[in-house]
Amino acid sequence: MHTDLSNHLHTDKCNELINLLKKCREEDKAMLKCLKQERIDRRNKNHEMSLQRKATIK
Repeated sequence: MHTDLSNHLHTDKCNELINLLKKCREEDKAMLKCLKQERIDRRNKNHEMSLQRKATIK
């Protein structure tokens, strides 16, 4: 892990990089949330299609 990332402990240049790191982590979390939702939606769609196929077979 990193040392304490509090702004008052670092230079301006380091604080710029720290802020970029924090932004990257937030975007990464948002991307993972989006991908998870896509996977859930695809799973639900496939389940519905499976139920329809089973109904037509019967």
